[in-house]
Amino acid sequence: MKIAKIHTNDIDSLIEIEKIVFPDTFNVKMGNYFLRKFFNAFTELPQYNAIVAQNNEKPIGFLLGYPYEERGLLNKYLTKAFMQALIRNPFLVAKRDVIAKIIENIKNALPGKTGSETKKVFDIDYSKAYYMFLIAITPDGRGLNLGRSLMLYMQELAEKDGYEYFLGSVATENEKVLYLWNTIGYDIVDIEGNPDTKYVFKDTTKNN
Repeated sequence: MKIAKIHTNDIDSLIEIEKIVFPDTFNVKMGNYFLRKFFNAFTELPQYNAIVAQNNEKPIGFLLGYPYEERGLLNKYLTKAFMQALIRNPFLVAKRDVIAKIIENIKNALPGKTGSETKKVFDIDYSKAYYMFLIAITPDGRGLNLGRSLMLYMQELAEKDGYEYFLGSVATENEKVLYLWNTIGYDIVDIEGNPDTKYVFKDTTKNN
């Protein structure tokens, strides 16, 4: 099995993984153009990372991550991609999810709204925090300890860039993924007012 940072020629493979693992998500409903822009963000934005796992040259999983305080860059990048996708295919507005996204974008454009604010619950320097954004593993990749390998590889990349704290969010009902994060040293933290989601958090300074 091989794990490495993606190149632009890997993006079609990541699109197919996304369709297999998350067939009903907004990104998939927006079509291949939007998905390609989505994954391109992780090759173009500073210190954003996308890593892919291959087994016998076949992509079977990926993990995306970015600097926590630079999460607004992704929102701006994808808002532009979203509008471009609508121009290319106006019929997308017939989808309920797309209408909801248009309303969200309008609200975020109002004065005082950035669309990227997240409550800071940890007493840390957030300029040194890295967000583990999205992991996807195909059925062919399960049972290979792939999730653990992807998580540790991403953490290693971010640590080389000077990041010391790592966090992500996981659905409370996803006990297998929560357990997996816990096995590699992440704490499971409740999110106040949101019982359906938990944070996973790791402070690597405590290991020194």
